[in-house]
Amino acid sequence: MAVSYLGPVHVTKVLLPKMLRPPEDASVQPKDRRIAFFSSIGGQISIYGYSGYAASKFAVRGFAAVLRQELEPTGILVTTVYPPDTDTPGFANENKGKPRVTEIISGPAGLWSPDAVATQVLHDILSGKPESVHGIVGWAVFLATSGVSLPHESMLGPLLAGILELVLAQPLRLLSMLSAFWMRWVIMRYASCHDTLISQTEGE
Repeated sequence: MAVSYLGPVHVTKVLLPKMLRPPEDASVQPKDRRIAFFSSIGGQISIYGYSGYAASKFAVRGFAAVLRQELEPTGILVTTVYPPDTDTPGFANENKGKPRVTEIISGPAGLWSPDAVATQVLHDILSGKPESVHGIVGWAVFLATSGVSLPHESMLGPLLAGILELVLAQPLRLLSMLSAFWMRWVIMRYASCHDTLISQTEGE
């Protein structure tokens, strides 16, 4: 929490007053300024093995959502980024102690190249999109967990995007339930294995 959640909060607290009141000769005004927070798919749904990590990423998501509402009248736009698993040295190191259950559950989202992720994230931030999601899985997870929020910004425009989300709401709910049953099956199958339990304990 100290790094993943409180870090962004403290940085925002320091920089936001300057963003709201730029010098008169500043070339960039508040309406042209952007704030981005990095959450995770682990901050949208529960994923076995990520209890501590998920808490911080759910917190980031909530903080960003409220700040977005508070800053909308000022013109400053807030983007919440939900990056996928990315092929970096950090991710490779994370995999060394990752439980088998977690590997299986997170597998369907695939592994993305750093360049592809960075290119899309930068585009979404500069465009002022409220959320930056990646691929079909990222888009589906966002829609399934969007709750009380505006339609996801896309080339369809807010009206058509909203209609599409309403049409997909029930199928996505069904898919979410099936995914939850599948994750439970994976957990019950692999978490009951002695080797898996030992590896989880050693990784704590």
